[in-house]
Amino acid sequence: MAQVDGGVAGALFVSVPGKPEVGMIWFRLEQIHTVRWSGNPELAHVADATGRLSPRQSFALYLTTVSGTSLPWIPEKLASASELGSLIEIELLRERDAFTQTILNSIPAHIAVLDHKGVISTVNEAWNRFAQEPDMERASLGVSYRDVSAAAEGRPSGEDAVAAWAGIEAVLNQELDNFTLDYRGDASNKERWFRMNVYPLIGSGQGLVVAHDDITSRKLAEIQVVRLLEEQASILSSDLVGIVKILDRQVLWSNNAFNRMLGYADGELNGGPMQQVYPSAEAYATVGDQLFSAVQRGDTFRTELQLMRKRGDIGWYAFHAGLLWAGGEEMIGMLIDITERKLAEEELAIHRAEVQLGVSRQRLRELVVQNELDRERERKSVAREIHDELGQVLTGLRMSLLLMEMRFCSLDPALPKVVADMKALLDRGIGNVRDVVLFLRPTALDMGLKHALESLCNEFSKNAGLTFDLDLPKLDIAMDETRSIVVYRIVQESMTNTIRHAKASKVGVTLDDSDELVLEIHDNDIGFDVEKARELRSFGLLGMRERAIALGGRLDIESSAAQGTTVRLTIPKTTLSEVATS
Repeated sequence: MAQVDGGVAGALFVSVPGKPEVGMIWFRLEQIHTVRWSGNPELAHVADATGRLSPRQSFALYLTTVSGTSLPWIPEKLASASELGSLIEIELLRERDAFTQTILNSIPAHIAVLDHKGVISTVNEAWNRFAQEPDMERASLGVSYRDVSAAAEGRPSGEDAVAAWAGIEAVLNQELDNFTLDYRGDASNKERWFRMNVYPLIGSGQGLVVAHDDITSRKLAEIQVVRLLEEQASILSSDLVGIVKILDRQVLWSNNAFNRMLGYADGELNGGPMQQVYPSAEAYATVGDQLFSAVQRGDTFRTELQLMRKRGDIGWYAFHAGLLWAGGEEMIGMLIDITERKLAEEELAIHRAEVQLGVSRQRLRELVVQNELDRERERKSVAREIHDELGQVLTGLRMSLLLMEMRFCSLDPALPKVVADMKALLDRGIGNVRDVVLFLRPTALDMGLKHALESLCNEFSKNAGLTFDLDLPKLDIAMDETRSIVVYRIVQESMTNTIRHAKASKVGVTLDDSDELVLEIHDNDIGFDVEKARELRSFGLLGMRERAIALGGRLDIESSAAQGTTVRLTIPKTTLSEVATS
């Protein structure tokens, strides 16, 4: 109000905080007034994307003249004007509460505000929507959080509910600055996970804010990673195959099977040199040179070797090793105990010596065949166990990794690198398992002799660059497993000798089963002296001949520099025992 000539003139201007508005409520007595505006009155304020007001567009001064004619002030009007400020404050409080609720509703998390007694005073729309979902229990306005937690005792989620109230109570009593709890809350048979965060209200010291965030995707990804790590640990702790990790010829880690095969306690070999399990420094140097030469070329090293157990005795083992990571230095090795098989082979060697002393040659030949059968059964059994158990687990783990990569890698930037590393490790493991299985038992034998010979020739053609000319019956040959294995191994040994000792480029394989089984293998190599080879008692040729005789057949070898080498196997369709039985 202002005293002017002729009476009292006054105008009540109301400015709403946070809004570019000015309202003139009353103007009394006729008086001309000049109001100064700072900035462009047509663009008083500009609000940005967040709703924050920016300065006026221009700070030039504009003059606006406001004039009016009205009646004199009366007491009732003056009383009403004095109360107008309180009314405006009340309206502003309402607008502020609505603004606060709008902010809460804009937050995707489920928000509830609790008073100093733990009673819910405010919730946002996300909280209400979640409370209406099937199988979901969430307190509403005016309900004590403590009562809801107490009512959940005895249910599957009861422990989490009790823990939630304990954390809320601790924050209310200022025993904790804040509280966080991850809990599971399934709905409609669907697994869901949430994280509850509790924070005190700042300033008033009365009450707190409870926020629940849906962390299902992240939690399921974490659970999946944990499961994969547990499955990987289970594979590495298998008793079927010994596994060792090597760096700079030191044992970084070995599983229980590896330790058990060599008689060591779990972890006892870790950090020690690989040389301690070799029977001599010379054996260690020989195998080490071959091993590191193979892995540097990127190949998988395979051998059968003798290792010394902790108690000092020697055992025979099949050992396969390769680089753990392409371009890395760490190596992974797989160990299989073949001591029993080697002892059987040594027993067979003893019987061969007895043959030279006049002991029954037929008995020796039967032992040869029996040893071959035992060896193949052992290989077949071990190969099946590795394929069915370890192979399926690795394949299932690989599929789980692919599923996890598709579902969760987009949620965590660090997860794709972890998944890629695990996939590379699994792929190398699957490749090693496949190599071991093929080394132990060619699967083609299970599909018949004809198919097995074709597969064997294809494999030698691919790996050795030989050209094969096959002349095999159109239909497979009906033959028992014993003779099929012997024929297959003779062909395999013949081709191996061709690659090792000859300079052949072409090999012909002919099989005729009209009256008796006649298998002929011919190559165009430089030839060799057959009689001299017999005098040297080549175990490869001797083993092939003994296998043929044991089946009631014979093995003939012809070789010359001009004609190459021909190996001819002839065996009856029925064994001597089958003839006697019939």
